Amino acid sequence: MAVVCAKAVLLAAVMLASVAQLCMGARRRMELYRPDPADMLSYHNGAVLHGDIAVSVLWYGNFKPAQKAVIVDFLLSLTAETQAASPSVAQWWSTIDQQYLSPASAKSNGAGAKTRVLLADQLSDGECSTGKSLTLEQITALAATASPKKGGVAVVFTAQDVAVEGFGGSSDAPLEAATACPGVFGNGAYPGYAGDLKVDQATGASYNCNGAHGRKYLLPALYDPSKSACGTLV
Repeated sequence: MAVVCAKAVLLAAVMLASVAQLCMGARRRMELYRPDPADMLSYHNGAVLHGDIAVSVLWYGNFKPAQKAVIVDFLLSLTAETQAASPSVAQWWSTIDQQYLSPASAKSNGAGAKTRVLLADQLSDGECSTGKSLTLEQITALAATASPKKGGVAVVFTAQDVAVEGFGGSSDAPLEAATACPGVFGNGAYPGYAGDLKVDQATGASYNCNGAHGRKYLLPALYDPSKSACGTLV
């Protein structure tokens, strides 16, 4: 925007300086804030998936092959046999396993085996047999039709919803390892700034980890109970 008035230039400079000062103040407050870990995440001794987790996917609605490929490659990237370049999706999942799944499994089952995500079946319901406005109960019923293997899970993908599982928080207000770090994706993040991220030269999109088949993903930071801080991949 071109500005031809000297007074307008001065006013704009003052406004920019004020905004910068407010942003710096907000960042300082965030750096000083250290929440009590007990208020953030706690394990309620419930059953936790461990070992090899077979994931069955139900595509509810019309999905293009390219859209499916992004999700499938992500699932394959979680515990890929061939590691992608660092930082990777597999490293992100390994953090979840080491900090949450394995310790909880050892506490409840006496075994802390490494947790792996394995893609099992893929089913499609392109006709939206249950309708296009789904309740939570209907999504649960659809997941059951995917018939995951014993010890596995079913995930239903629709145009407007993705089924996810939660971990932590109080029993009446669950908090997840990632939702404990809202808006944090890279080092130096503060409210309104996602952090220092990598940029894909081909698309200009921001990302923070690599996946299978050259995919790039943007994954949230994970709360580290041992450090009472959010851990980022970059």
